[in-house]
Amino acid sequence: MKDKNNFDKEIYNLIDNMENLDELDFDFENIGEEENLSSKDMEKIREKTYKKIENQNIKKYKIKSLSRFIASIVLVALIGTTVVIAIANNLHKYEPSSGKIIKSETPIYTLSKPITKKVKDGEITLNSFILNPQEERFDAEEEGRNVNYEYIKREVRINGKDILEADYEEWNDMGSEWTLSIGRPCEYKEGDKVEYIVIIKDKLGKESKIDFQLKLSEATSIEEYNKNLPNATNNNVTISAMTKEENNTLYVDLIAISTKENMDFEVDSFGDYDFENNKVNIFLTDVNGKKVKAEGLEYYDGSKLKFNIENLQKPFTIEIKGLNVCSNDLKGEKVTLPVLEINEEKSINKLIDIEDKNNYLTKESCKVLIKSVKRVKGEEENNYKLTLDYPDNKNSSIKIKGVNVEPDLSFVDLIKGMISTYNPMNLSGSSQELSEDGTYKEITLEYSNKDKKENVKPKFEISGYEYIIEGHWKLIIK
Repeated sequence: MKDKNNFDKEIYNLIDNMENLDELDFDFENIGEEENLSSKDMEKIREKTYKKIENQNIKKYKIKSLSRFIASIVLVALIGTTVVIAIANNLHKYEPSSGKIIKSETPIYTLSKPITKKVKDGEITLNSFILNPQEERFDAEEEGRNVNYEYIKREVRINGKDILEADYEEWNDMGSEWTLSIGRPCEYKEGDKVEYIVIIKDKLGKESKIDFQLKLSEATSIEEYNKNLPNATNNNVTISAMTKEENNTLYVDLIAISTKENMDFEVDSFGDYDFENNKVNIFLTDVNGKKVKAEGLEYYDGSKLKFNIENLQKPFTIEIKGLNVCSNDLKGEKVTLPVLEINEEKSINKLIDIEDKNNYLTKESCKVLIKSVKRVKGEEENNYKLTLDYPDNKNSSIKIKGVNVEPDLSFVDLIKGMISTYNPMNLSGSSQELSEDGTYKEITLEYSNKDKKENVKPKFEISGYEYIIEGHWKLIIK
């Protein structure tokens, strides 16, 4: 590495000579005063900047891109909060209609709130609609309740052109209550007319059209919300709260986002709560120490809660002690099980590392111990019950709650299955049981094998999926 003092000069000379620097939302000249940084903080900035720039091919960047690139490095190095990440690269957007957090470096357009339409005695709600012009894609989430019909189909139109091209589905495919997510390629620019249309048909062939006229607006980055929201950061996660008071009730919409660029997850819930049985671990405390439990809304949502604040005085403190999160498409490891007789059990004690280097979420707890396997009777007598343990959970703040299992089918098996009746024993389903400590440690794998003559070993791929992030977040509601 180059001498640090000289390297400092190179960095700041580079910044000083950049064009369009005034367009950045950051004041390099007053960095010490504005951000109130200590010398230790400044040293962190330098260390991070040296490391990052040292590994980059500077020539490939245009001047404007390079200025934003270095600003991004400096900002992320400051304190690592949600706000910093959002300012640095405008990466995390918030969709208010569903509470989703979307990672996108380019503008996206969303609904401001869900739209509900009555259909006789039922209703259909468009919970979410996201348009990403850069990726030329839309994603929608629709929910129906007590809607009876024989056939149903959907149309999505941009400037009058149907971009969905979906066919009718039979009633049995959906039922009277459903939640549906769809997505398709499309072209869109700001201001285009967007329609989401649901068409239902009764037994006599009479159609009813439910037309959602969508007014989309550019999604705001998380940092814009967090500027004026109660928030707290712990264990690389910032939790913030959007609140609304109504009739002695405080409604809270919680948002969680990682302060690490490579820690990706979706929130299932902000704690372990069972509202029906009054088991709740999220509380609100007022200025006098009076404490009330969180309550669920009419329709369950892991991020939306309410509190009865009658006779309570501000400021309020909401305490959260853990997050249940999940992450899809994590790297997996292949496992082959021994062939067993019915009711035969075998101790394995096989330790598997499922860390995905591309996601920090998997770093602290990455070991899965397959303790034993037992063949149990199923429809095709090919069910295997695994007993697992997660040894890293004992000493980490991020714990594995449950794993994902997928079929492991070789390319040769796939080709053989396409050109013949060959059907190797392959994973067709699975079920998991929750243990007393709140993690899934028993998995039953269901295999199919039509060729009874072949003595094929059961195979699968295992990866991380559900995690518990422990911490102590205190949100002050003034």
